[in-house]
Amino acid sequence: MSSANYTPFQNEGDGNTMQRSAVNAVEHGKPMQRSAVYALEQPALPPYTDVVVTDPTPPIIIRHHTVIPKDYFGLALFVTLCCFLPLGIVALIKSNDVRVRAAHGDQLGAQQASQHAQTFSMIGLGIGVASWAISLVVLIIYIAAVVVAVNEMDVTPQPILENIN
Repeated sequence: MSSANYTPFQNEGDGNTMQRSAVNAVEHGKPMQRSAVYALEQPALPPYTDVVVTDPTPPIIIRHHTVIPKDYFGLALFVTLCCFLPLGIVALIKSNDVRVRAAHGDQLGAQQASQHAQTFSMIGLGIGVASWAISLVVLIIYIAAVVVAVNEMDVTPQPILENIN
């Protein structure tokens, strides 16, 4: 925009009027008026311009509340320590995989890992309970056999030394 075509508005003046009055006020020891200071900071606006000051809009945060699938960590730990170690370890790995996949946003992978953790935990629990039951039955049979063997023994006292010469 060339300066030859520009004509100032009637309240705009030559642009130096407010600056000169502020400089004169400071030189003569008078306090500057607030409007003079404001005029130094802000350029004059034409009278027909509407200025609307609004607060910036807050950012919109959209959060998807996803449900983290059950990881069966406690069951996997119990199976590892008390039932069947190999399947318990696999169940613990799958249980950890549920948390990792859910943290990365892989809902489908977390669901599958949860199902695998449950499956391995239940199979390990079944094997562990079955082995405990078989062990208990074998122990009962062993104790019964020992009791029967002790009852059938001849327990009459025998002299240790019959003839000492």
